[in-house]
Amino acid sequence: MPVFDQFRRELHSQTDGMWAEQVRIVAFKEGREDPARPAVVIEAVLRVNSRSNQNLAGDRSGDWSANVRTGGAELRIDRAKYPDLVLEKDDKVFALERPGAPVWRVSSVDSRGHGRVIVHLGDSR
Repeated sequence: MPVFDQFRRELHSQTDGMWAEQVRIVAFKEGREDPARPAVVIEAVLRVNSRSNQNLAGDRSGDWSANVRTGGAELRIDRAKYPDLVLEKDDKVFALERPGAPVWRVSSVDSRGHGRVIVHLGDSR
């Protein structure tokens, strides 16, 4: 195993040991639970972004007249720990350890990074 991979695994282990929490992932297809992909409970880092309005330039200067709602969250999954996990757009993520078990909808999945699958989450419908 290359030295880089050893350091990455150690970093992920330390980060997950401090920040990871249990989440339940429920697969959806065409607006309904997908029986072909059963729900799973995993541990991953869930980071919630602050809610605010930003202009299209990405700042809050007010120079643009169009604002978009930002916020949502990111789920950062250790690929080595869950190599067979498949997430798709519109799947749901439940934060089991947070008060009220908030729910997010998968907006997009970026699995191209080194060692982490980054799942962009938006408000659940």
